[in-house]
Amino acid sequence: MLDGRRIGILGFGLEGRAALGWLRLNAPAATPVVFDEGAPTGFPTDVEFHQGDFAGAPLADCDVLIRSPGISLYRPFLEQARAAGVTVTTGSSLWLEAPRTCSVVAVTGTKGKSTVSALTAHLVEAAGRRVALAGNIGVPLIEVEGNAVDVTVAELSSYQVADLVGNVDLAVLTNLFPEHLDWHGGEDSYYRDKTRLLALAAGKAFVNGRCERSLASTRGLAQRQLFGSAPGWEVSPAGVFVHGDQVAGRPSWPLRGAHNDVNLAAALAAVNALGLDPLPLLPALADFRGLAHRQQRV
Repeated sequence: MLDGRRIGILGFGLEGRAALGWLRLNAPAATPVVFDEGAPTGFPTDVEFHQGDFAGAPLADCDVLIRSPGISLYRPFLEQARAAGVTVTTGSSLWLEAPRTCSVVAVTGTKGKSTVSALTAHLVEAAGRRVALAGNIGVPLIEVEGNAVDVTVAELSSYQVADLVGNVDLAVLTNLFPEHLDWHGGEDSYYRDKTRLLALAAGKAFVNGRCERSLASTRGLAQRQLFGSAPGWEVSPAGVFVHGDQVAGRPSWPLRGAHNDVNLAAALAAVNALGLDPLPLLPALADFRGLAHRQQRV
């Protein structure tokens, strides 16, 4: 319970502002304290604010710290706060631990996670379900009303997954390449932080069967299912396949490239695992326009 406790919000960007709004609605008796290294605009005058280096801030005076994703989990001041008995969490974790009625599909990976998330949400909506698309894709997960939609598709970066707690219904790992190594402290740590999402899946965890590093990093995971290769969902110029058998012709859709075929296979696998038949939804792909700054002619 957060009510009646002193809650520090680390960073007052998009996620920090969302965390403050969530606290005011869900823990009105809590005392929020905001810490930011800069000088955010439009700051509420009724909230205690500390500006400057996090390392010199009175973090240990808080009972709980809500970490914004851009602040590395491995920075020494957070280790010191935990050693002093302060609980460190995130907005995404608070949302996952709260009661909700919607199913949650969580998508991570080095590349392609935005496209897979948007594709999955597009197909779920085409099936007539109420869907929210949130997380690293623009709307903080903590802002989603989990009882007002049927499915939440959450795109989660490695920054959000590294210390994530709670359960998701399905998890998708698009691929793994070395990235953000300064934040994670090294390549092995980055892969470990990414793949820990799959262990939070109460149902299936889908892994790119064409990515050797993803396969190696998830070996032994009981709930692992493949996409992009047999026996999972596959999309190729020849059509759509499951268990190596063709189940549909190639859909008409605007995204090009073999990598987008794999992205679509991931989305089809996730939609199918939600109990929806993806095949009648394939015509809806013609209306999918992709995301900004992807394959744009300039």
